[in-house]
Amino acid sequence: MRIDFVHPGYLPVQPSDLDSKGLGGNETALVLAARGLAARGHEVRVYADCPRLLDQGVDWHPLPSLREEEYRDVIVFWVRTKRLEPGRFNAPVKVAKLGLKTPNESLLGQVLSGDINVLIAFSEFQRRLYLDDFGYPENANWVVTADGLDVSHYAKRRPKVPGRFLHAANPKRGLEPLLDMWPIIRGAYPGAELFVASSHLLRGITAEEDERRAGGLYRRAAAMSADGVQFLGRVAKPDLIELQLTAQFYLYPTTYPETCCIAALEAAAAGEVILCSPAGALPDRVVDDVTGFLIDGDPSDPAVAQRFAARVALLREDPARLERMAQSARKLAATHDYAHVLPIWEKAFTRTMRYARWANLGGAGQA
Repeated sequence: MRIDFVHPGYLPVQPSDLDSKGLGGNETALVLAARGLAARGHEVRVYADCPRLLDQGVDWHPLPSLREEEYRDVIVFWVRTKRLEPGRFNAPVKVAKLGLKTPNESLLGQVLSGDINVLIAFSEFQRRLYLDDFGYPENANWVVTADGLDVSHYAKRRPKVPGRFLHAANPKRGLEPLLDMWPIIRGAYPGAELFVASSHLLRGITAEEDERRAGGLYRRAAAMSADGVQFLGRVAKPDLIELQLTAQFYLYPTTYPETCCIAALEAAAAGEVILCSPAGALPDRVVDDVTGFLIDGDPSDPAVAQRFAARVALLREDPARLERMAQSARKLAATHDYAHVLPIWEKAFTRTMRYARWANLGGAGQA
């Protein structure tokens, strides 16, 4: 199939960013999904705020070179269709990959009119959010998979560093309660270290805006070095993978309603045991008491912090259980490898393409 991805210009992105300065979850998924489909034999192009380049079989093009009239089998609008009219594109399959908690206002009308005929949600929680909160139709052509992983990135094992904890998330999605509870957790695991990879820069904003939004949190984290906190800010993918592979625990106390949480999938692939809140799609990513712990309650509540610390103490005292949970996390993450995810997308694309061609031949009118 000829498959085009459109990333409609809300932040610059190119595949080399992944290894050089790091990307957010949506953009990481775009790069890896495009590569995965190209590796499966499809002709794949990406249109984004980027220069013209070739990346692992994927042609990347600057967004202004996108042509509505040019034929492609599938066009995938990544996260937004803002300032675009999907119905004008020459493709039988027009896909919206849902990414933001709140969609752009035009998308629902495009779904109802048939201008978008496939919706990809990255969790059942996200699908329900669009149905219940935003009024999307139950009978739309829904495809629900987790965000994909390239598990080969985590194939090379590293020795786990005892007492190494990692937090890698948007700073507004749990960093403050984490810093509040960290001294309590460290009391349960003396000498533990917390590595914090957190920055709004992954979302394409300026350094000045990043400072305005979260500078106080960054300074607070940096000032806690005596308590074992290492604040890293923005981290490129190879360095993040190294941290993921060597950390024993992933900490994510949050009230943010994650629609997928690629960071949790990656942590599981690396064999980290995840301790997190049951917010949004996180219960889809963590099997409680099997691959990690889902800890109820407001993470800013000291009683909840004590529950996080109690789980840490439990695993510190039972390293065999910690290892079993790490192995279970790896097995769960393997089911989200692109080798499992992309065939589901391909089947949906093929089915929709056949239906669109049948309808154009008059089949829908004869039914």
